[in-house]
Amino acid sequence: MSTINDPYPTYRELLENHPVSWHDQMKCWVVVRYADCREVLRNHEVYARDWRRVGDEIPEFKQSVQSQDPPDQGVLRSFLMNRIKEQDLADICRRGCSRVARRLDALRGTGPFGLRRSVRSPRRRGRSLSSGHRRSAGSRTRSSPTPRRWRLN
Repeated sequence: MSTINDPYPTYRELLENHPVSWHDQMKCWVVVRYADCREVLRNHEVYARDWRRVGDEIPEFKQSVQSQDPPDQGVLRSFLMNRIKEQDLADICRRGCSRVARRLDALRGTGPFGLRRSVRSPRRRGRSLSSGHRRSAGSRTRSSPTPRRWRLN
């Protein structure tokens, strides 16, 4: 939980001492340096993410843009990018701003509250503002791992 509340000490430790390391629980390599990440993502000839390349059979319904290598990834990536471009981003922004404003209005005068829990993903819904899915979000580095409390007068 401490890493979720303040990921920067863990990230700093990885960056300085373990820029490429094996993660036993996730059963994968963790790469944290920008240049290394860029190389891994761009060089699909050397770094494979598609388990079919080592002989595993993956049903079509389990294949995704994150699990395929080029050129197979191209069709799915093109489909995904076209759907993203079709989105009305201005409307998504308006709806998100409206939701935040309503949540902040409801919190006005209630005393201190945490932005992440009370505004971004309230417990009663357990969803983020934008997508309806629960996600972890980074925050600015603080001297204390304690979440900052906010108050609206």
